[in-house]
Amino acid sequence: MLGSVCAADLNNVSDIENSNLIQDDNQLSYQNLEVSSNGSISDNYSYNFNGEYSGSGVIKSNYENNNVIGSQQISNNVVISEPQSSVSNTTLSGNDTTLYFKNGTSYNVKLTDIDGNVLTNQTVSFLINGKLYNRTTGSNGIASININLGAGKYTVVASYAGSSMYGSSSVTSLVEVLSTISANDVVKFYKNGTQYYAKFVDGNGNPLINTEVKFNINGVFYIRNTNGSGIARLNIALDSGKYILTAIHPNGEMFANNITVLSTINSGDMTKYFKNGTQYYATFYDDSGNPLINTTVRFNINGVIYERITNDKGTAMLTIALYPGSYILTAIHPNGESKGYNIKVLSTLIDNKDINMYYMDGTAFTIKVLDGQGKPLANTTVNFNINGVLYGRVTDENGIAKLNIKLYPNNYIITSSYNGLEVSNRINVSSSNTTIIGKDAHVIMDSINSNYTVTLVDVKGNPIGNKTVYFRYDNKQVTATTDKNGNATITISGLKNGDYNITYGFDGVEGYCSSSSSSILHVVNSTTILTGNDLTMVYNDGSEFKVKLTDLYGKPLANKIITFVINGIAYNRTTDSNGVASLNIRLDPGNYLISYYYSNKGALDYNNGSNNVIITKQTLNVEGKDLVMLPKDGSAFEVKITDKNKKPVKDIAVLFTISGVTYTRYTDQSGVAKLNINLNVGYYTISYAINDTFCQGSGSNMILVNGTIITADDININAGTNGTFSVKLTDAKGNPISGASIKFYYEGITKNAITNAEGIATITVDPLGKGDYPIAYYYYPTIGGNYSNSGQSYIHVSGTISIANIIDASKVVKSFIESEGKLPDSVLINGESYTLAQFLYLAAIATININNGDFSDLDSKDAANPDNYNKCGNLGNLVDYISVAQSIIDYVNANGKAPGSVPSNVGTITFDGLVYAFARVVAFYGNNQQLPAYVTIKSIDSESSQFVINRVNVKATESELANINTYLQPTANCQVNDPTIVALAQRLTAGLSTPTQKASAILDYVIDNIAYAGYYDTTRGAKKTLTDKRGNCCDQAHLVIALFRAADLPARYVHGTCTFSSGPIGHVWAQVLIGDTWVVADPVSSRNSLGVIKNWNINTFTFKSYYTSLPF
Repeated sequence: MLGSVCAADLNNVSDIENSNLIQDDNQLSYQNLEVSSNGSISDNYSYNFNGEYSGSGVIKSNYENNNVIGSQQISNNVVISEPQSSVSNTTLSGNDTTLYFKNGTSYNVKLTDIDGNVLTNQTVSFLINGKLYNRTTGSNGIASININLGAGKYTVVASYAGSSMYGSSSVTSLVEVLSTISANDVVKFYKNGTQYYAKFVDGNGNPLINTEVKFNINGVFYIRNTNGSGIARLNIALDSGKYILTAIHPNGEMFANNITVLSTINSGDMTKYFKNGTQYYATFYDDSGNPLINTTVRFNINGVIYERITNDKGTAMLTIALYPGSYILTAIHPNGESKGYNIKVLSTLIDNKDINMYYMDGTAFTIKVLDGQGKPLANTTVNFNINGVLYGRVTDENGIAKLNIKLYPNNYIITSSYNGLEVSNRINVSSSNTTIIGKDAHVIMDSINSNYTVTLVDVKGNPIGNKTVYFRYDNKQVTATTDKNGNATITISGLKNGDYNITYGFDGVEGYCSSSSSSILHVVNSTTILTGNDLTMVYNDGSEFKVKLTDLYGKPLANKIITFVINGIAYNRTTDSNGVASLNIRLDPGNYLISYYYSNKGALDYNNGSNNVIITKQTLNVEGKDLVMLPKDGSAFEVKITDKNKKPVKDIAVLFTISGVTYTRYTDQSGVAKLNINLNVGYYTISYAINDTFCQGSGSNMILVNGTIITADDININAGTNGTFSVKLTDAKGNPISGASIKFYYEGITKNAITNAEGIATITVDPLGKGDYPIAYYYYPTIGGNYSNSGQSYIHVSGTISIANIIDASKVVKSFIESEGKLPDSVLINGESYTLAQFLYLAAIATININNGDFSDLDSKDAANPDNYNKCGNLGNLVDYISVAQSIIDYVNANGKAPGSVPSNVGTITFDGLVYAFARVVAFYGNNQQLPAYVTIKSIDSESSQFVINRVNVKATESELANINTYLQPTANCQVNDPTIVALAQRLTAGLSTPTQKASAILDYVIDNIAYAGYYDTTRGAKKTLTDKRGNCCDQAHLVIALFRAADLPARYVHGTCTFSSGPIGHVWAQVLIGDTWVVADPVSSRNSLGVIKNWNINTFTFKSYYTSLPF
């Protein structure tokens, strides 16, 4: 029996309810007490669960610089300072003090000098509970400090630091603070009536009577009144467990006790295996802790209540026959106490897992069986139920039962059962991917090597037997069935030598997916492979020609005889361990065919081949040096020939080439070959090369024949006009010589001129009559005769050129360009030859003069063709060609040559386009006696040249070209400006640059998208034909011409009677202008294309008329 509590519940307060209790233990909070203005002490203090002070009550101090004596002997609580010669000794006295918690008691000390006189207004320090407080002595020499500490014993050290007149002193006392609450810990059984008692006293130790106090337990506060003895009590009706109860005095003091509530039920958690006979036990006690005998108790598990009667030891038991799982079992005492315990039932069927597998991949479902003690159970039958079929399997020595899964692809539930326990798992069987494996093979017809085998395996590489595999090669298909190893074999037949692709596959069946692959069959006529490579070598360098002999799988064949035949001679060689046979090549330079073979022709292992052997000449060192000489000074150019060891080689023929002439010279004993140089002033390249059967070598150098070069061209001027004649003076390397004096002589006239920075000296030629006049020019330098030079040219004086002459020349130029697709080299005008630049200049002047009504003769002018220029493209119609003509004239007058290009409002016109354009302008005037409204700027490489000129592709007339806008206009049935037609034309020609590309795109669209419908004349027009996607020849012609014109391509209608396969009938088609050619475009047949008619006979049709607007 536990001891009873000695206090009664005077206030008859009801028991503490479980619902208000918190399970966590509580501990009294800490309070911070600070020094108040009245001198009371503040402190940190705490209580632990048994009400004792957590602090040690030992005061420690560490003063180093405050003159406090570090070690003192306490006698009668008085410490006398050591005598000092210069100050008076002092005494600090104090007594031990005992007080109740916060009853206002102070701790006092008295400070006197050595004569017992009190010392006033001096600072005394108090060290207590780890804190230092300063106080000042009063008139009676006393310093005081209030004690507001928690219950406990404290050491207080009072110290006086001294001054200039008084020595230091200190005193140590004991301060004991008594608690105003007293109580004991409580240990009790659940709901046995035991109460908690606490006694409260006031600051003088007298009972605190009829006063309200508080208790805090499990987080709930309870208020009680003390009785006449100062005692308050509290009923404890908590669940079993440990609690902290805090008693709280009105003065703020708190006192803690441990409350232990013992359970009247004793049991524990349990783990057992399914159906192993283990039972659950629980022992029940009464409120005094004695066994509860022969009493009905209850158990709640898995939602079911079971009643059992305790035995003579208070124990009740319950058989656990639940399925594997985790459960909570609640034991319920008659006194209302209930306690929960964890019951875990372990399965005797374990290690069973869901399966994801492929069909027939060999996977087995396994499960492990345990006995009641968790040990593997061998030789026991486990039943498996899958897909409605029951299978029994016996466990092995490890307790494992196994079931092979051979089901078709699907999702299944497998149920395993043993000893009344069932567990289920999922089995997902997927169709197995398959792989058919073959490889490239060498096949020899009509031999054992003509068999070909592939292997069919599943996703895990297991062979798949008894399945049909197909083989396709050389346009034939055969099948074979796989054996137990997954192999399918066929015999290859009927093939000639060569490489063949063979495809093989499996079409798949239930459970197995299809697969296929391919390889190469190398059909050969030999069981060996004999290979060699072309050889390029230098004469007599020791090179060997090699071949390699292997079997069909690349294994070298050693000690085999290979026969080589080269230059008509056969040689036998034996292969080494690598299957290689070698032949030394010791032939003269040249190209040779070497053939080789192995075995006897007709034998299964016979093989042969051939390669090229190229033997090049030996390369000798050829050394030459640049030569500087004067004209005809007897100098020779030399080269030296040496071998690879730098030794001279004699009697070697060397070919020297200079100024296009080749000379042969031979090396002497020193390996030197010489060529005498007798060239005029100039800078020459001389090349040289060995001309020998066995050797080669070459090089080049420069020869400078020093001196000057003077050059000039003939000039053409008109009779009676001035002209300019120029010469150019350069050194031997072509560099201009400036500041040189040149003398000119013609027709008895002598003139002088000085060369400019470009080496050019120019004079004015006075007017001459018509004819050819020689002009001589001389240069005599001050540095000597070797550098003097002279020459002669001609002044060609011609008469004036008439407009008629320019017209005739323009017609010739136009005709030449249109027939040849290029510019002529020169132009004959009035029987004299002129450059193209001069012709362009004259044609430009003629165009402006005609435009101004001036038909007077023209004067020619020297003008060179431009240095380079790009080809002119098709730019469109140039209206303002007069301003372009003026630009040509201005450029020639300023630069003495024709421009490479001239800007215009249709784009940049290059030189060839200018010549062609102004030839056509002047020729047009000659034919029509008026200038054209515009000239079309186009390439001389006309696109029209790609179309065959015939009855349907015809050249445009000058009149048609002059009135080109007529063929771009909309009509009632040719709605050129309709937004839909414009948008379609833009879309079809986007990104295309030439008229041919654009016209072809438009025609192809109409051919591909508009169906033919049979009816007469126009019915729909272009717009409705596009909408309806159908039309006859008239309406399709409307549409294609509308699209042409919307794309800025001139187009017209053609009407005729055409002979189709069904006979002659009236027909309408289109022509589009490409360059200067009307090109046929008939969209009614998919066989037609731009410029080509396939659906009617172009040679027999009857032409009716051309139209810009179709009248029917």
